[in-house]
Amino acid sequence: MGLGKNETVHDNIRDIYGYMLENDATTCWEGWELIEGDYSRSHCHAWSAAPTYVFGNLFLGVKPLEPGFTKVAISPNLNGLKWIKGSVPIPQGKIDIYCKDAGEYIDLQITLPKDVEALVTVSKNTRVRINDESKQTF
Repeated sequence: MGLGKNETVHDNIRDIYGYMLENDATTCWEGWELIEGDYSRSHCHAWSAAPTYVFGNLFLGVKPLEPGFTKVAISPNLNGLKWIKGSVPIPQGKIDIYCKDAGEYIDLQITLPKDVEALVTVSKNTRVRINDESKQTF
């Protein structure tokens, strides 16, 4: 994921998992194709749930810096999207992130559990709020 292939990852998730959603999937399928009446494959397959990890790590940009997520790095990447929103579960609770391209600036809102420290890295013209407190605009 640090190989400069973010766009490829994003496109694959959109194509493959988008297809599942277009076909009313509420779980991640074992196979990426819909075969009516074929119950030889799992329609709730843990190994196909990789985008849930990829989203938190690659798009929301949450990575542990210390054991137990007591210190984390946060570096969201919109990857061409207008906005992203999500939560990353950690032992202390969850980290909520909302990031939106507001045109003239990027709006980044982060909610951290108590006792979790964050090192936030952002691009220019980003307004950052952490736990409802404004930080400087970068």
